[in-house]
Amino acid sequence: MSTERNDGGPAFPVLDNNGYALVLREPGMSLRDYFAAKALASLGDWTPNDDSGNPPDWTNAAEMRRHRAEWSYKQADAMLAARKGGAA
Repeated sequence: MSTERNDGGPAFPVLDNNGYALVLREPGMSLRDYFAAKALASLGDWTPNDDSGNPPDWTNAAEMRRHRAEWSYKQADAMLAARKGGAA
């Protein structure tokens, strides 16, 4: 069983014609990273609750950024699962 995370493949691949066929020249960022960036941008000043449903108790700015980044990747994983017709 593979433990590799589904990253959705390249978000903006660059293809080249090598004379015989189109080949991937530059994969760019993954679709998972793209979705996470969009989710993070959508937050604005709002901060998501922690897993218990309570607002996080921030002790420092680094903890707040970590929490927001983790939340964004959870949203990205849910979007990738929804594309395949499943749940995250």
